[in-house]
Amino acid sequence: KKEFAYGMAYLIRRLDENTAPENFLRHIAQFKTSSPLWKQEALRFSSACQKISGLSSAPRDSQDRTQPPHDLPADAPFSNEPPTNYSLAQNRKWAEQFTHLSPLRAIPLLSWQDIDHALEEAKGAPFPPVAPLFRRHRSELISLMMSEGKKVLTEADLEVDEAIDFLEYYPRSAALLHEDPEVSWCPLGSVVVLSPWNFPLAIPVGGIAAALAAGNAVLFKPAPETIVIGQRIVELFWEAGVPKTALHFIPCEEEPTGNLLISDPRVDAVILTGATATAQHFLKLRPHLPLFAETGGKNSMIISNMADQDQAISHLITSAFSHSGQKCSACSLAILHKELYDDPKFLLTLKEATASLPVGLQTDLATRIGPLIKPPQGALLKALTELEPGEQWLLKGRSIAPDLWSPSIKLCSQIDPIERFGPILCVVRAENLDHAIALANSTPYGLTSGIQSLDDREIERWRQKILAGNLYVNRSITGAICGRQPFGGCKASSFGPGAKAGGPHYVAQLMHPKQRQLPYFSASHPIEAVLSEEEIIPFRHSLGSYRHHWERLKAPRPLSDLVGESNTFYLVPREHVTIVANDNRLDIARALAAAEICGTKVSLQGTSSHPWSEFFRLCAPKRKTHLCLLPCLASGHYELLRYTREISLSKTTHRYGNLLEYDKNRSLS
Repeated sequence: KKEFAYGMAYLIRRLDENTAPENFLRHIAQFKTSSPLWKQEALRFSSACQKISGLSSAPRDSQDRTQPPHDLPADAPFSNEPPTNYSLAQNRKWAEQFTHLSPLRAIPLLSWQDIDHALEEAKGAPFPPVAPLFRRHRSELISLMMSEGKKVLTEADLEVDEAIDFLEYYPRSAALLHEDPEVSWCPLGSVVVLSPWNFPLAIPVGGIAAALAAGNAVLFKPAPETIVIGQRIVELFWEAGVPKTALHFIPCEEEPTGNLLISDPRVDAVILTGATATAQHFLKLRPHLPLFAETGGKNSMIISNMADQDQAISHLITSAFSHSGQKCSACSLAILHKELYDDPKFLLTLKEATASLPVGLQTDLATRIGPLIKPPQGALLKALTELEPGEQWLLKGRSIAPDLWSPSIKLCSQIDPIERFGPILCVVRAENLDHAIALANSTPYGLTSGIQSLDDREIERWRQKILAGNLYVNRSITGAICGRQPFGGCKASSFGPGAKAGGPHYVAQLMHPKQRQLPYFSASHPIEAVLSEEEIIPFRHSLGSYRHHWERLKAPRPLSDLVGESNTFYLVPREHVTIVANDNRLDIARALAAAEICGTKVSLQGTSSHPWSEFFRLCAPKRKTHLCLLPCLASGHYELLRYTREISLSKTTHRYGNLLEYDKNRSLS
């Protein structure tokens, strides 16, 4: 009786297999030795027996990390770096070298005089192939991340894959932009890249690669906790042929040196991955700073009573406690339908499964929960050790060492909006799906969100209402892969244009576009009444391009042809855009038309009085507004990005190995 639910799940899987079209048991009730069905099954059986001698028992995957890696040809289309297959004996043997930590060297900090010199020297240059060097230094980079970043092997290994993906993806993205006959591109100038400690390799490599591929010079400041990894990254770029004038390594104190850097007018843009408060601080230092920031998250997973419960618990634990909960995409909030929240068996399974995770040092290859980057303090320490009103422990973690804690789970009567980087999960109760979505949307952030449900109606309702940049269905909500699940959020999780890292538009935002020729498309609109004759033709071509590209951009398009997982990408309207305009009537007309086509509410700022109100309802911003600086482009593919935000949707399309939705003939657009 105790194991009934698990036995029933096993029985259903067996029934599912035994009734499959290719299983003879499906047809056994109809068997007669003289029937065509009998002959068909007998032929299949004898044919299978004849093939036995030709079958190999060796793994189909021949990957061997002990051998030199294979590089992606420069003229080949982008493909993701294959992850390490640890089921292979040779790769497990390779992994044994990481059971000890590497010694770390001291890195001196730069003075303002050093950084001032770097700003004077900074100059863009062509981007040579860099990915091959990172492939060949995989072991060294993993060892550094385990030693300085305190990552377990599997997390560090995947981060090398992601860094290589960025190095292959962004140069190809830049090349595609320069092939566009309508728009020409030039670099912004000098770009500062500021990276976090939780992804000390992939995120800085991505920022550096994107900025260099766009033709910019880069000044890279690593997180102080992972400064050695930062220096090794830059050394590999230099070794690959990136000039030192194009890439500067500038480890420095945040105050006052870092603040002086951000405030310096020679800095043309800043790429930040870090705290929301840091982005806000930068904008106070320099209100008109071109900032491209991916910031915090209070990420949720909704688990419906229509979910596969075992699968949901597995995905929740992975999302909440990978890298000890120190990912910006980590699930810190589980929202359970009341039927699950009130079910002692579900909560007990969640508790026991979490408690079974091996906790230990990152050098122990069995460890799932490794050390924190530093001993917890402040709000994180309080959350790990104390209960607030309305909270109770489902699982109370314990301190094994100052920086090593086992996971904690709290049952909470309300949502705590504070982001905490640590192994702690809050579980709340929802009356129904709409209530669950409202709870998820109530936080100030909008980075990642997930749902566990086998009901397609629930999934679609959630997709349309949830406010987040990366959406995940029936899978974990961490581990976004370049080119497959472009990464970035909305609300307080994003500052700046908002193009997703590892997505088709990320490099474009690091360049200045200029209209080279008018688009082919053409359309008309009543707003033409306020334009001159010479303005009407370029406006009509712009409008035609906007309408054409909006139909394409708003439709989910596949980004991979994986079997068992659907990954799509599309645009949705921003809630509000403030158009900071000049008195150019054509640009204002283009901006208003683009916003109307996308369904984005707009307000005008900085213009003289014009009769626009009869065509558009202008409303004052009620929430955080996105600024759109004119002039406008006529090409809709790029102009519409300013009035929209990007969505990545990843969905598991198999269950117990059975495909739920897959079209072998579908093509990638």
